[in-house]
Amino acid sequence: MRRHPALVSLSHDHHHVLVIAQQLRRATTESITDVAAVFLAAWEAEEKPHFRLEEELLLPAYAAHGDPAHPVVTRILQDHMLIRRDADRVAREPSLELLHDLGSLLGDHVHLEERELFPLIETTIPEPDLQALGDRLRTAALSATEPLTTAWSGSFGLTVPIVSAPMGGAAGGRLAAAVSSAGGLGMIGIGSAGSIALIEREASIPRDAGLRFGIGLLSWAIDREPKLLDAAIAAEPALIAVSFGAPDGWPDRVRDAGIATATQVYDVSMAQQAENTGVELLVARGCEGGGHGANGLATLPLLQAVLNAVTVPVLAGGGITTGRGLAAVLAAGASGAWLGTVFAACTESLLPEAAQRQIVAAHATDTVYTRAFDVAAGYPWPTQYGERVLANTFSVRWTGRELELARDHAARAQFARGVKRGDPALLPINAGQGVGEVRNIRPVSDVIHELASGAAALLARTESSSRHRRLPSVCDMSDDLDR
Repeated sequence: MRRHPALVSLSHDHHHVLVIAQQLRRATTESITDVAAVFLAAWEAEEKPHFRLEEELLLPAYAAHGDPAHPVVTRILQDHMLIRRDADRVAREPSLELLHDLGSLLGDHVHLEERELFPLIETTIPEPDLQALGDRLRTAALSATEPLTTAWSGSFGLTVPIVSAPMGGAAGGRLAAAVSSAGGLGMIGIGSAGSIALIEREASIPRDAGLRFGIGLLSWAIDREPKLLDAAIAAEPALIAVSFGAPDGWPDRVRDAGIATATQVYDVSMAQQAENTGVELLVARGCEGGGHGANGLATLPLLQAVLNAVTVPVLAGGGITTGRGLAAVLAAGASGAWLGTVFAACTESLLPEAAQRQIVAAHATDTVYTRAFDVAAGYPWPTQYGERVLANTFSVRWTGRELELARDHAARAQFARGVKRGDPALLPINAGQGVGEVRNIRPVSDVIHELASGAAALLARTESSSRHRRLPSVCDMSDDLDR
């Protein structure tokens, strides 16, 4: 079911509650202690803060426009009291009957909120007030969340260990400013058609707002036009990332200007070479990632290998679009996450809305790795770097036939005309395999809040219950809300 953006974060919390509710209902005599530990960790990290947000912000906002004694509101508050009572009982002396009853109560409570309370709020509170409520809920939730930080992100002045990937054609100054404003580091992408004017124009947006930002460049592009690197240094970013080529010369120049250095790597030898030439931050970018990269190792195998081989901080990139993915790479030892697809669909992205709608409609299996679009456009990308895009008519026809395409002037001219008019059958839309979890066009602040709060809650739950045997994972309960 579709929720107003103001209520999306609360609705997202409900999916986690449904997973816990099912674990409680399935508890056995042998698993009482383990199930109780998992519930109590989730209760402290997620559900208690959720109740406070509803009682201190959501319900008072409704009462200002509706009936504070509405039967649904009364039932919600009664449920809160009963759930708090049962949580205290679980902490003191859990029993099988108590866990089963609490699981049923939690499940019924979520359905009551989704089916009756949230629609009531959406139809009662005027739109401007509802938007303001959403802002207050997001701010309060973020302040209530346990800090999500790593040694690298803390030293770099970030409040969340998230860096937006420098996606050419999507990651402009507005997106970078929004990511940095929300606590991460926003990167500006200078892609295949990048220019000095583009660097100067887009970098001025976060810089003039007093926000730190980064710039991502293509190694082969600065080999052809060295002044691109000059312009990037002159823009005074906090970080410059140069990828898709050997790290020759540029790391020293960038460091001498007082700017941190980064590069994407695709295997251990690349990582070691980059560290040996003085690059200070590596991005282990797996083949699931959207846009350009090597079609080799997946994110987790690559991340593990690189972490074992180097001493500099390593970010993980490729296929990470949820708090679960962020928690996974942080738990594995990454210093942060390098995220693209999830930000490409944000309102601050440079992507046209039509392309964003294709992203949010796509499934994880709708991407393809190809060089066809670069060949058609005449971009001189090194042949080892294709790009992962949403499959369309053009990719289906030409992937694997790039040499033939390079000689087919008519097909390339047709491609150029189609791109100019925005033909979806011909346009390349970069997206990684995590695209199936990107379901809405939203502001960056909403995305970062959901990523950070979701990861923090999962990591807190893991830490809290680390002394207990972990339960088998439960299937995603997102569809349960519609039953």
